[in-house]
Amino acid sequence: MERRVFLQGAAACGLAMLGGAVLPAVARGAAATAFDARREDEVLSLLFPGLRPRPSASVELSVPYLATPGQAIMVRAAYRREPVQGLAITAPKAGRPLVALAVLQNAAGAFGLRMRLERSSPVVAYVLTQSGLYSAARRVKVTYGGYGMGFGQREKWGG
Repeated sequence: MERRVFLQGAAACGLAMLGGAVLPAVARGAAATAFDARREDEVLSLLFPGLRPRPSASVELSVPYLATPGQAIMVRAAYRREPVQGLAITAPKAGRPLVALAVLQNAAGAFGLRMRLERSSPVVAYVLTQSGLYSAARRVKVTYGGYGMGFGQREKWGG
């Protein structure tokens, strides 16, 4: 099973359990089309129509600085100032930027997942609360060997 198919099914199940009352755009089926979007601005307009994200130090985003191509990295996002209605994780340089969507109902906004990157990209967490849409971004550098200096690549030594 492909990851996107699984995530779309998980988002649909979450909406069925919550009654679609949390994110109105998601209730209209925008989640499925957001996973197919090719640009991050399309994802934001589908999931959070009319809202502009504000960078906030209150959004805690934990991602590693370095990764190797195809390596699963742990991503954690949290927002503890007020109850969270929704949380989205994107990788703008990926072919399909929306990685995950969590629809919550007045929950303590903490979410974690493992994701794979094939090339260097920022990882962005968007948090929707009653007072607005907040974001935080961290860059993940993808290198062979994971050290950023070429370690782990084959050396052309005689042997």
